[in-house]
Amino acid sequence: MNDLGFSLFGTVAGSAVAGFIAMLYLRIYRRIPSFVSFTASEKNVLSFQLLAMSLWTIVGLGIFFYGLWFDNAMEALFKSPFNIIIAISNWMFFGFIAVTSFFPGVSILSSIRSWNLHDPVKGRDSYLWGIAILALLFYWTWKVFIPNL
Repeated sequence: MNDLGFSLFGTVAGSAVAGFIAMLYLRIYRRIPSFVSFTASEKNVLSFQLLAMSLWTIVGLGIFFYGLWFDNAMEALFKSPFNIIIAISNWMFFGFIAVTSFFPGVSILSSIRSWNLHDPVKGRDSYLWGIAILALLFYWTWKVFIPNL
């Protein structure tokens, strides 16, 4: 087992970061109805994209706490069947955001990456976000997931 102080400090720090991220997501979620240039269906897509980001954050926190409390035994996470679970969650959450960045043409990611909470993007910028997400997913699958099968 890790040093108890290190694990407790990491847990408190991780919980504080999770609380900050949750507040950021909640602020963005509360702002979605006030976006006047978006239709009702686009606002729903933005809400679902934010939900996908928050679920992926929960998965990431679970992996962080697992590594923190179990002697950084992360190699167990990257062997079957855990790497399949991580791959499915990445493709499910980020794939959803990428696809909805293309077809409704809106993306919440510009709001999340900005400290002053810019409005979500529409149109061409949304397509660029979708392409970037898909490129990163394909690269991750090719470099990380496939060699570990």
